[in-house]
Amino acid sequence: MNAHFRLLLVLSALCLASAAYAGEGKSFEGKFSEGKSSEGKSSEEKDTDAPFELAYSYGHAIDLQGGLATSAILVGGDSRKAFASLAGSCGQLRYSCFLSPHWGFCVSLASQAIFSGTTSFLRARNYADGGLYRYSSDYNVMSAALSYAMAGSVYRYDFGMCSVRARLGIGAGSYALSTGGFGRYSRAVPSAYPEYISYSVETKKEDFLIDSGSNAIYYSDNTAFVAALSCQFCYTFRRCFYISAEIGINAACAPGVVLKQRTYQAESAYNPENWADAVIDYENRDAYKFTTYKEASARMPWAFFNASVGIGWNIGFNRRK
Repeated sequence: MNAHFRLLLVLSALCLASAAYAGEGKSFEGKFSEGKSSEGKSSEEKDTDAPFELAYSYGHAIDLQGGLATSAILVGGDSRKAFASLAGSCGQLRYSCFLSPHWGFCVSLASQAIFSGTTSFLRARNYADGGLYRYSSDYNVMSAALSYAMAGSVYRYDFGMCSVRARLGIGAGSYALSTGGFGRYSRAVPSAYPEYISYSVETKKEDFLIDSGSNAIYYSDNTAFVAALSCQFCYTFRRCFYISAEIGINAACAPGVVLKQRTYQAESAYNPENWADAVIDYENRDAYKFTTYKEASARMPWAFFNASVGIGWNIGFNRRK
C-alpha cells in the first residue's frame, strides 16, 4: 500500500513539472514572436502609425498671405486735432528658414495700399473744425501705397499640429502717396465764398531737363525704410500643408516724401469794367475764383496695422524621420 502511494506521488509531481515547463515555453515563444514583429517593423511604418505632431519637424517654410490693412493720420482743424482712419488691403510672400528648433530667419516681399475715402476723412475734419463748415470732396482725399522687401528673425513654438511664429524685421522699399482735396463752406454765412483745401506732395525739379510744361521733370524721392513686427498662428494638415492667420504692425519712414496742406482763398470773379460789361456778364455775378493760399505741413500715414490669412508649405527635410 505504501509503495503504491509513493508511486502515485511521484507521477503527480512529474505531471505538474511537465505542465509548468510547457507554460513557460509557450510564454517565451509569445514574447519572442512579439519582439520579432516589433523589431521587424520599419521606422517608416512606426512613424505612419503614430499620431503626427509638428514638433519642429521642418527646417523651411514658405507662405502666401492676403488680408486687410488700416492706418490713421492726425488731421488739424480750426478748433482741435482729430484722427482720420484709412483702410485697404495687404499681401505678402515669405520664406522662413529655421536653423534650430525655435530660431531662424525670414525674408519677404510685401505690399500694402490704404485709402481715406470721403466720409471717414471729412467726419474727422468736421470734428477738428468744430462743426462750423460743410464740405464737398473729391472721391479720395488721400491714399498711400507701401511696397518693400524685408529680412528679419523668427521664433517658433510648436505644439501638436499647431505653431505660433513671431517675427521682427527691417527692410526698404517705395512709399507712394496720392492726394486730393475738398471744398469748405461756412454754415454761419452761406453766401460767403468757400475755401478749397488740398493736400499735395512736395516735389523736386530735375535740373538737367528743360521745363517744357510737362510734369515729367518734377519728382519726389519715394524711398522708404520699414520696421515690422508680427505674430502668426499656423495649423498643419497632411504633414506639410498649413493654413495661417496673422496680425502685425509696420512702421514706415520716407524722408523724401513731404506732405503739404494748402488752403485756397476765393474772391469774386465778377469785375466788370463798365456798365455794358456788367449787363452782358450779369449771369456770372456769383462766380468766384481761388487766388491766394496759405501753406502748412501735414501729417501722412506712417503706421500700418494688418490682419491676414494665408496658406503655406513646410519644405525641406523632416527632422523626425
